[in-house]
Amino acid sequence: MKNIVDVLKKFAQIKKFANELDWYSRQGNHVVVKRNNTKFNTTNLEKAGITCENLDELVHEVASSLASDTNNSGLPAQLEFLVSNGWTEENIIKYFNE
Repeated sequence: MKNIVDVLKKFAQIKKFANELDWYSRQGNHVVVKRNNTKFNTTNLEKAGITCENLDELVHEVASSLASDTNNSGLPAQLEFLVSNGWTEENIIKYFNE
């Protein structure tokens, strides 16, 4: 069941990110997004020689830092984090009862 939970977590993160976008455009193999009036374009990363594999470690470091800060802030912060990422109290309880 952990695999389903991981998929649901990833979906919640993607959905949250998509909901925060001002706009999103796919141009061939490139993605352009605008979030909080800042434009991001994968073309610029590709020109700099940065691939998705290069970003893996950075994404993990940032996510780990967010998780650590949340966990160090106690139960209310943890619940707020999970709920803001698509979890319900029911899902959390179910997760630990599996």
